[in-house]
Amino acid sequence: MIKSMNIAWWVQRWAELTPDKPALLFQDQVITYSNLSRRSDRTACWLQSLGIEKGDRVTVMLYNCPEFLDLFLACSRLGAIFVPINFRITARELDYFLTNCRPRLFVHGDTFSATVNALNLAAYLPPLMVAVKGQPSTDDRIFQLDPGVARFDGKRPFLTRSLGPADPEEPQVIMYTSGTTGRPKGAVLSHRKTFFNCLNADIFFKLHTSDIMLIFLPLFHSGGLFIQAAPILQRRHHRTS
Repeated sequence: MIKSMNIAWWVQRWAELTPDKPALLFQDQVITYSNLSRRSDRTACWLQSLGIEKGDRVTVMLYNCPEFLDLFLACSRLGAIFVPINFRITARELDYFLTNCRPRLFVHGDTFSATVNALNLAAYLPPLMVAVKGQPSTDDRIFQLDPGVARFDGKRPFLTRSLGPADPEEPQVIMYTSGTTGRPKGAVLSHRKTFFNCLNADIFFKLHTSDIMLIFLPLFHSGGLFIQAAPILQRRHHRTS
């Protein structure tokens, strides 16, 4: 039962049944389910190469892009906890999030390098690994996402005893609230919650396998990730802005 509640398994299953069906349309890219499964596998391998294990937190601050979903699926595959961050925040707010959720890895886009560089990255506990998507950082301690992931193309994550969630109530995502009544709070969302959220969205939108969903909300928000992207991945076709 737990396998069917893991979004990474949905993608893997659609890749087996309809490998050439488009899963994601992004700018001029058409990413099929076979390609999306391959991308999430190689991203999971990259995470494992950095020592990311089940229960580790992976914080991500990216614009809507395929790599955002690659990381989301890879974390689900490994049982790591995905923590999306609002890309509009200040350095002080980012410091709060990184201190509060205590991630092992922080992935950000090069657009936000000035915000990230304002922080003392060596001060976080547990020790924080940082990776950038896009232009390389001048800090040689910061990994590059794209070439790092590309090294594992065609590979699948190695099996470990703790690979993936063993219970549907295990945490999948920590999503921070807006903090309107104080500091933002990290809401812990389980694999089961994502599964039934997708079923509810499926019923509400009356989704069909031929439908295309325009993802116009930011994926760091529950509306973009859980109301638009995840349900249509289950139904097999969407477009991200």
